Order: sequence, then structure tokens, then C-alpha cells
Amino acid sequence: MTSIRFENPWTDVTLEWKQLTPTAKGPQKAHAEDAAWDLYADCPNAHIDIPPGQTKIVPTGLAIMPPKGWACDIRGRSGMNSKGKFAILGLVDSFYTGPWGVVVYNGTNDTVTISHHDKIAQFTVQRVYNSQLIQVQEFSDGGSRGSGGFGSSGTK
Repeated sequence: MTSIRFENPWTDVTLEWKQLTPTAKGPQKAHAEDAAWDLYADCPNAHIDIPPGQTKIVPTGLAIMPPKGWACDIRGRSGMNSKGKFAILGLVDSFYTGPWGVVVYNGTNDTVTISHHDKIAQFTVQRVYNSQLIQVQEFSDGGSRGSGGFGSSGTK
């Protein structure tokens, strides 16, 4: 197994990652300033077919550990989303060291094929703030916004 650290002189946080299989492709950015790291499918011996309307977990062959106070958000890529292939959002908490898989949903009418080293998703690194919940009978500001949601503020 390979252990490499993401490091950059202007990095705010460093994540450690491991290559769990010899065929896995490490996370990459097309440009240093990009917000997200690309994730690649690790399926060297066969492709993964996803029938219409179904989901499958696509392995990456990687483990990436966010440090304490940080998390990773797995999200879709615009190129895949625009073609009806959706990486379902996922959250990786700090200190998770297990293998990463990406849940991919096929929203098309055709079987989608994922091949070895296809870009399947991307992830961003987010700061996590310690928070607490307190149960109340009434909100402290009186609930000034109200309970309107799901388009209540207009669609234009």
C-alpha cells in the first residue's frame, strides 16, 4: 500500500490517502486552483454496467482520511450529471479510513457503462464546526422567516 500526503505551500489542510489496490488511480485536479479533486473508477478486470433507474457502488481503490475538524463531500461531475449519470452525494467524516466507493445512479433510458479509470465523481474538503442542538418551544427570533419552503420565495 502506498501512503502519500496532499501537500501544497498554500494548503489550508492536509489529507492523507492510501492506494488500496495496485490499479487505483489517485485523486487529481485539472488545475491547482480547482475546488474539487477528481475520483476515478477502479474496476480493472471488468466494467460496471448500471441499468436504467438503478444505482451501483463504484469502487475507487482508495482510502482518504480527512483530519479532525474536516470532512469531504463527494459530489457529481457536471459532465456526467448533464448526461443523466449522477454520483449521489456522500459525506466522509474525519478519521474514516475505509475504502471509498461512489454511489452512481443511472437516470437515462440506457445501460450506463463505467470503465476502469473513468472519472466518476469529485470531492471537496469542508471545515466542520462543532455544533450543538437545543430543543426549544419557540425560536429565539420568533421564526421571522416563517415556515415557507420549497419555492415559497419565488421561482424567478
